[in-house]
Amino acid sequence: MNARSPTARAARAFLRNPAAMVGLVVLALMVLASVAGPALYGVDAIDIVGPPMSPPDGEAWFGTDYLGRDILAAILVGGRATMLVGVTAALISVSIGTTVGALAGYLEGLADAALMRVTEFFQVLPALLFAMVVVMLFRPSLVTVALSIGVVSWTGTARLVRAEFLRLKRLEFIEAARAEGATHARIIFRVILPNGMAPLIVSATLAVGAAMLFEGGLSFLGLGDPNVISWGLMIGQNRSYLLDAWWTVTFPGLALFATVMSVALIGDGVNDALDPRSAGS
Repeated sequence: MNARSPTARAARAFLRNPAAMVGLVVLALMVLASVAGPALYGVDAIDIVGPPMSPPDGEAWFGTDYLGRDILAAILVGGRATMLVGVTAALISVSIGTTVGALAGYLEGLADAALMRVTEFFQVLPALLFAMVVVMLFRPSLVTVALSIGVVSWTGTARLVRAEFLRLKRLEFIEAARAEGATHARIIFRVILPNGMAPLIVSATLAVGAAMLFEGGLSFLGLGDPNVISWGLMIGQNRSYLLDAWWTVTFPGLALFATVMSVALIGDGVNDALDPRSAGS
């Protein structure tokens, strides 16, 4: 890769960002802990390992919950569901938002007006309430939770992509593609979209953290998959015991906070690295 290329400059700027590197390291550790941690720790998250609400000690490093299950074992397993839902919901959100925004910005006119009215309709709906309704209409599962989050959180991406398309579609290289006989689909997906990826990448990165928080909120309210351990489910199940056993809520909450914060730091780092104003630094 050419060291003077925009990609190389962006990568170098990202690697020189201390906050972004901290976020990257923390996120890598959280992913590694969720993938390999359960096998290395060797304790089943659903096994009763001690008396209920035992404080952290040598037997259970993060203590036990209201049933006597190991909190650390549950955190290691629960990270898989929380992060999987976050990534999946973000992909759904970005896909919907990109499609709507691209069509609105490229077609303009009546199509743009109609698509923006649909976007505004979803934007004014209470996101959490709408997601709760979607989950309650179907059997609560990781699929329905991810789908509900994606369906209610695409509007920001749509507006961002629309603005990029409106900016780029009148530039000379787009006119050149039209003169060469390129189809509308090719211009949208092969010409304009790749040149507008920078803000979309940042939006997608931040959407992952927002989706994980959203999943935590739904699980906290009892609308997550009851058969799959997640950090939000752990917090929700143990919230009644917060004053008597702080560790049952604090440690899952810290895991969620650290992961979401690391994603936010990475997103900020990507944003700074892709900012044309930082190209010379």
